[in-house]
Amino acid sequence: MKAPNGMGAYRFAVLASLRAAQLIDGCVPRIDGGSHKPIIVAQLEILAGVTTERLEEDEGDVEALPEPVDDVVPA
Repeated sequence: MKAPNGMGAYRFAVLASLRAAQLIDGCVPRIDGGSHKPIIVAQLEILAGVTTERLEEDEGDVEALPEPVDDVVPA
């Protein structure tokens, strides 16, 4: 599934995984996901416009996204 315009693929994947974890823990889906798995429902929610701000306001348990690191040192 392709990330929405203006959102990078990494951010989309992180947001979807955080939302999928919420759905697995019992949160109610905001869209009709049919019989899709939680990760697909989470991706569809993000594509429908459910943002991190709305998730944080409504449920309060979305972790903050990590800040980009510019000084990564190879292991």
